[in-house]
Amino acid sequence: MRKGSLIYNTLFVLLVCLVASCNQTDKPQIEQELEEVGQAFYAIEIHGQLCGYKDMTCDRVLTEQGVMCQLKETSHLRMNLLGKQVFTKGKNEGYYDTTFQHLIYSQVSIDQGGLRVRNKIVVQGDTARITSSSGQETRKIILPNGIHFENGMYKPQLVAKLTQNPFNPLDIQVFEEIKARMVDKSYSWKGRDTLLLAEKRYNTIRVKELNRTTGEHSELWLEESSGLIVKGIFHTSNYKFFIATRDIANRLVSARVDDILFYQVHEIIPDFKELSFMKVKMKINSSGELLSVESLNYPGQKFNGTVENNIIDGVFEISQPRFDGANAPGYPYDYTVDSAMQKYLEPEFLIESDDPKILAKAEKITGNEVTDSWDAVKKLSHWVGTRIKGAIPGGGSAVGTLKTMKGECGGHSRLLAAFCRSLGIPARLSIGCMYVPDNGGFFGQHAWTEVYMGEAGWIPVDATIQEFDYIDSGHIRLGEGTSFHPKEVKILEYETNSGAKQPESMNK
Repeated sequence: MRKGSLIYNTLFVLLVCLVASCNQTDKPQIEQELEEVGQAFYAIEIHGQLCGYKDMTCDRVLTEQGVMCQLKETSHLRMNLLGKQVFTKGKNEGYYDTTFQHLIYSQVSIDQGGLRVRNKIVVQGDTARITSSSGQETRKIILPNGIHFENGMYKPQLVAKLTQNPFNPLDIQVFEEIKARMVDKSYSWKGRDTLLLAEKRYNTIRVKELNRTTGEHSELWLEESSGLIVKGIFHTSNYKFFIATRDIANRLVSARVDDILFYQVHEIIPDFKELSFMKVKMKINSSGELLSVESLNYPGQKFNGTVENNIIDGVFEISQPRFDGANAPGYPYDYTVDSAMQKYLEPEFLIESDDPKILAKAEKITGNEVTDSWDAVKKLSHWVGTRIKGAIPGGGSAVGTLKTMKGECGGHSRLLAAFCRSLGIPARLSIGCMYVPDNGGFFGQHAWTEVYMGEAGWIPVDATIQEFDYIDSGHIRLGEGTSFHPKEVKILEYETNSGAKQPESMNK
């Protein structure tokens, strides 16, 4: 058992705001470059380590559709994860109106190991059309009135509204391009600061940003005269960027992501896959979705404590039962699902269940001798766990993992979810952390898969560590799209199938 089997693709999450496209159709044709509006070079730090940069330019151009602002960004990030060097490159080109408030066109590309993301967004009226290279068909999203489109360089409208009324928080809906969804954000005025960056003085307003959808807390420093983003700190993910000189590109190091995602507990449980009960005291900083005490209480998992600003502080008790397959839906899946469950049958970002290669492979794996849907899940889980080689960063998406036959836990889990969905079996990711005995015992960020088995509800399986039809009670579930940034972890009690035990530290 190695740490590498635990990793969810946090590296990609850190750059999820970067986007660019697979083709040029519908891209505005530039008839004339009018002027350069601005240029900025940013340093990127993760956990206090200078590990990347982004280079941004903004030009005012004349197109056949009128005058637009063309924003270009390139980003580079270096990380070290479990001794592996991981490089991420991103490109983004967007066209906005001259107020930077409305997006007309965006194209996105992100490359990280075997993961390749290509997205294109075209906005016409109240409709956004999203095309990706992931195998999904073009999707249409109806945009509500007053929606905002963010960019990574300028926020003049935000500065104007907050300076006019600094005592009231500003609540807005923002279209998140890469996942094609609306998120709710709140901005609060925190004062004025003068910053000296790259030998230049900036008079800024400091703004607190709360993403009510993901639970991320951040701070932004915006130049008051232009709305230029001068500095930003994302507290949950330990991510920071600020205007810098270009010579920093020659001084980059690889950020140690292990320091963010793992917590050593100095307790070795050799037969950890047989854990039937565990009681753990934890303090966790999390982002990706808004969490609550209620959401952390889940079949097989009890939580007693507090959740404030997505900081989890309390005690988890985990006792995961094993599903015996009783009354499982037939095959093909014959259990009626309601509208809320429908999304777990559809393709989504990085889970491309509509790709023909996914369906063909799922049908080949299950064959003609499947007794019911649970039997199909076990066959698929066994294939993923035994055939997909563990790798960092791996293929990332379901399609990428199948193509490369390599993946970390996120790749394994997405591929299994995509297989199941392609066959009409509801499936989703579960993300949290897991105990392993390596290096003295630790908890690390992890992802696994849950499948819906009708009357039995959601059943978790972990193909990554070859728990093909169950998960052990060392798994702690936080959500479907969240992250695990541990601050304090202490095992209070545990039990395996061979008998009850207590940590050695409790006996001293």
